[in-house]
Amino acid sequence: MSDHSEEHIVPSVAISLVTWNSIEDLPACLEAVSAQTYQDLQLVATDNNSKDGSPEFIEQRCPDAVVTRNVENAGYCRAHNQAIGHTDTAFVLPLNPDVVLSPTYIETLVSALEDDRRSGTAVGKLLLPGGQVIDGAGLAINKSRRQYLRGHMQTDAGQYSTREYVFGADGAAPLFRREMLEDVKFEDEYFDRDFFAHKEDLDLSWRAQLLGWRCLYVPAAVAYHDRSFKPSSRRFMSDSVRKHAVKNRYLAIIKNDLPGSFLLHSPLILLYDLALVGYLALFERSSMGAIPEAVRLIPTILRKRRVIMAKRQVPNKYMHRWFT
Repeated sequence: MSDHSEEHIVPSVAISLVTWNSIEDLPACLEAVSAQTYQDLQLVATDNNSKDGSPEFIEQRCPDAVVTRNVENAGYCRAHNQAIGHTDTAFVLPLNPDVVLSPTYIETLVSALEDDRRSGTAVGKLLLPGGQVIDGAGLAINKSRRQYLRGHMQTDAGQYSTREYVFGADGAAPLFRREMLEDVKFEDEYFDRDFFAHKEDLDLSWRAQLLGWRCLYVPAAVAYHDRSFKPSSRRFMSDSVRKHAVKNRYLAIIKNDLPGSFLLHSPLILLYDLALVGYLALFERSSMGAIPEAVRLIPTILRKRRVIMAKRQVPNKYMHRWFT
């Protein structure tokens, strides 16, 4: 934003909405998009071969939307990459269909990123429907390399009412600066397509931090998320999603972790993985295939790691602070 410009140019925002049999969530989601106080919006919807009329509903409800129909379920990552790659807006907001934005959500996040040029991502406070319980106040990661949502399932009593830097943003409704996305991408990938779905938000957040981009938590931006997959309800997830969740843990670590931090925390990481493998062997054998799948992808992931590390901007000490 130029100080000497007489006219403030409003930066544009592309909303990337990925659907897969999402018809039950779309009415409330799209109504909230239409009610945004921020006006320079472009809705780009990518449908992953829904059978419930989701793309037709979007076209009917939002005639100006750009709707792409995939002939198969391409996954969260590929579908968002499609939309991001076909837009040129200053900001991009990937949006889950089960999220209802408050009217000022986008306006508040755009303003926050305009005021803070070192931040590449802004994320608001996500509440469960009803507004009393927190769904997430930004994404965090602990020393065992387990990601978690700050404040998840806590009653909202103002404990997350301070604007602050966090490790990353949950993928439900983050606002990304285009400049950051172009900086962290690998070839044509913003979200890593080898992840397919699950933990792709952790991976992108980790890459952004390594390249010197901050993530800003902005509690004045509020949205409501009727989360389909809750961290506490793994048993209700599909076999495919659970398998990707395990595989992507290892891909994220191999791709982004720094040797010093990994060695320092290796006892905790090892204990966590021993417990995880034991749990899979006893209760979730369908996910055991995630481990050989992760091994198969190691050469590809190492190629991506070399690109990231060649562009790394921050020291070990900076990254170490994020492992809680």
